Amino acid sequence: MRGARRQQTGNAGESYVKGAFEELGWGVATNPDSDLGTDLFAMARDERLFDLGLVVGVQVKAGESWFSEPEHDSNDGLIGWWFRDHNREHIDAWLRHGLPHLIVLHDLSTRLTYWQHVTNDVVVSTGKGAKILIPAANTLDEAHRNSLLEVAAALRPKTDWEGSAWTGAASVLPRDLLRHALIAPRLVAPHPNAGRVRPLTPEQAVALLAQARILELERFAKAFAEVPPLSEAAESSTWEWRFVAAFAHRVTSGEIVGMLPMIEEAPTTQGRVAATVVYAAGLLQEAKADDALRCLMEAASRDEATPVDDAWLKVHLARALTEVGRVDEARRIAFDVQQIRATHSEDVTATAIAGVAAALLFETAAWRDENLAELITGIDNAVAWWRTQTVSRGLTALVDRTLKTWARDTSVSFGRGETSHNQLVAASLAANHLGDHGAWRNLSTLLGQVDLMTLGRDSEPDSVASRLDALRLAGAENELKLSVKRVTDDGPAVVVTRIAKEVDLATSTQTTARTNLTLLQYGGDVLDEQTANRSLSWLLSTLAASEEFITRTSPSYVVDLRLLDTIAKVAPSASIAARRAIVDRISSLDPQEDQARATSWARIVEALPDQEFDQDAARHIARLAPTHHWALRYPLLRLAAKSDLTVRDQLISEARNGSASALAALDDVRELPETAAAETIGVYAERVRQEILDAHRGQFGHGGEDHGRTLALLNVWHPAVADWETLFQLLEDAAVIGELKRHAFQLLASCVDNISTGIRRRLGTIAITVSEKWSPTSKYKGIAVDAAEPAVELALKLGVLNDDSVTENILRSLAGDIGRRRWAVRIAGLRGNPEDIGLLLSFCFDPDVTVRSTAAAHLAHAVATGKGGAAAAAGLRSCLQDPGTLVPASIAATIEQVPQPGPDVIDILSTLRGHLSYRVRSVVERKLASTMDR
Repeated sequence: MRGARRQQTGNAGESYVKGAFEELGWGVATNPDSDLGTDLFAMARDERLFDLGLVVGVQVKAGESWFSEPEHDSNDGLIGWWFRDHNREHIDAWLRHGLPHLIVLHDLSTRLTYWQHVTNDVVVSTGKGAKILIPAANTLDEAHRNSLLEVAAALRPKTDWEGSAWTGAASVLPRDLLRHALIAPRLVAPHPNAGRVRPLTPEQAVALLAQARILELERFAKAFAEVPPLSEAAESSTWEWRFVAAFAHRVTSGEIVGMLPMIEEAPTTQGRVAATVVYAAGLLQEAKADDALRCLMEAASRDEATPVDDAWLKVHLARALTEVGRVDEARRIAFDVQQIRATHSEDVTATAIAGVAAALLFETAAWRDENLAELITGIDNAVAWWRTQTVSRGLTALVDRTLKTWARDTSVSFGRGETSHNQLVAASLAANHLGDHGAWRNLSTLLGQVDLMTLGRDSEPDSVASRLDALRLAGAENELKLSVKRVTDDGPAVVVTRIAKEVDLATSTQTTARTNLTLLQYGGDVLDEQTANRSLSWLLSTLAASEEFITRTSPSYVVDLRLLDTIAKVAPSASIAARRAIVDRISSLDPQEDQARATSWARIVEALPDQEFDQDAARHIARLAPTHHWALRYPLLRLAAKSDLTVRDQLISEARNGSASALAALDDVRELPETAAAETIGVYAERVRQEILDAHRGQFGHGGEDHGRTLALLNVWHPAVADWETLFQLLEDAAVIGELKRHAFQLLASCVDNISTGIRRRLGTIAITVSEKWSPTSKYKGIAVDAAEPAVELALKLGVLNDDSVTENILRSLAGDIGRRRWAVRIAGLRGNPEDIGLLLSFCFDPDVTVRSTAAAHLAHAVATGKGGAAAAAGLRSCLQDPGTLVPASIAATIEQVPQPGPDVIDILSTLRGHLSYRVRSVVERKLASTMDR
């Protein structure tokens, strides 16, 4: 007997197609006995050969005849081949089938197989029949694995989550409950209003903890013997309850070390995966990305997790790889993880994991390679919606609490707890456990801000430290900068010292690199010497070779500029030896021609005490100075001029030609010879006259050099060649804005004793006139710009204001904003009447630190000059205990100006000698040294 060639061709085609699916790891079953248009059933499996519960029907057509109708594009390029069904009987059957179907063409000569998913979109009607184009690009091979998986999952039924807030997820398999409890806890935890009708399962307990509903968990433990209290769960014979205890400790304390034994002891794969994720997520939260990476790689190497659990592990692995700069590896993993959306679309945790992978791919893509549509689609999932609801509840509670505080509502709401805090904790935990690094960062930042706003300068340092450090670990640079400045100035400043001790710049991650530098930069004044030395060592080393740091952290900022600016803030707190190392670096600098870099190096020069630059170093840098941009050149020349008369003469020559930088580099304008002073005054008088002309033309500038102040300074110290008339014109001209006068008035007020009687009389008249134009609304971008306030100060120092006028000005400012209150305190301090001491004492307890520091400074002056009495001395002792740095710094700066300190001043200096602020300590040491010299 002879076999039919057509049947042989068909059998060969089916065999090849079956083999191609098997090469993908899919299971294949033939359907020979009742073939009504389906030759094969292909059972989808992932790359790890895990069965996905998905089946595809396959119709195979083999032989040359099925390639007889090709389709070409306009350039005669092959697009594919048409498959025709003359009465559409087969096509309609495939469209109605309960399984997705592929029509497959196999070329026996090339042994290539092509496929098309049969859907309404690809069917073209031909009248009675229909046809389908089989693309030449759709080959049955590894390159199209994900596309084939999407076909397999095309008809998988979706789960309806509406109403699940009450019912939870009854369809979740027991093996998947822990994952759901950690990522989507609302599906596992009993609803708050459902009561306690049956004991909790361990998975439900985990979900309650993930929602920060710890009190409810304890109530279940009291109601049911089967539910151990958290204090006893750690000793349970059941791993699941021990896991609950370890997770509870992680939620309440932030510590994750107790989760490590849970990984080793887990009796099931799903338990081991959940424990691994919680532990790794905790490590990543603490910026211990290298440790998290090792843990996750070990877990992934076991290759035992189910497909969704495996994707869960791998999305965290991609997250950890990104944090240490291994972005290409992370992207490859994230790309593979996304297939879980197609294969497990009924699992909300799977679609959420796929969404995180899509976000990671978007955030790490090269510029203009980002796929916004893919991102938006990926993050638009049920888990993200539910998390948004949690955040909304937290922020609503915050608004309610803020309103109650504003309305001074003293009523107590029992049983509500810290709703805003707990809801944000829950949202942050869920994002972290999911592996959504961006959402976790945002939520941790929000939580840190909300909590910090409830704390004050007298709060427990541990509480402030944990919130401040949360901002650092979340990479919240701007929020951390504001918070560090506030806490350093206002207190408790010791918190910044404590956090900085724990910062290891060498292990900075992509998230924490900027915030680690921010903490050191804005908290540099309160670093202990050991921390400052360690940080400087790393900063200088990395400045010399930054490639490793750049590779690891993928910075979007100019690294060397950021390092230089951080060095400038850290250096003063370091040891003498560490500072000398910086001087050596400055002495060997290559020419700094770029203004930005020269400016940053100048900040370092200005931050270091002058005594660190000995004569040899000064002479050396004087020779190098001309090679640098002027932004660095003049700070270096300033140091050299202290011991080198040639450099000093050079600066004087440039100053007389109008160089503001040279004049500033002289430090003391009294060093100018009269002839040079006369020429310099002439230059600045001309600039002031030009400002007056511009003002009358309606032309005003903001910022830049203050010509009026410089002219006032030169006039005061060089009266023989002064040009007072030009300065008077500036100060009394109504067309000139207050911003151009303010600093001149302030300078004159500070130098009243050095101004002659005739000039004082004229200045008094001008000051009275300008002060009468005081307005509490004269502001530019929130900053007071009128000249009335400093004019009042000058008039007061000149003695041309009567007490009633001063009191009226003070009273008008007492109920004003911070700037007005600060000014009122300053005026009261300058007046110095006995009744003003009470005002100063009251403002020593002002909520704003700048007001307190101003009041403390004037109290210090009163005590130091013997005018304050017992009340001022007691108030000053209280100010010395301020937990911030600004108040003690103001006291120290005031005391430094006292010419002959008495016993009270010595006591103040002794109290401040060990202050944590370098700024305070340096002033105290200088004053004590000068006192001992006398």
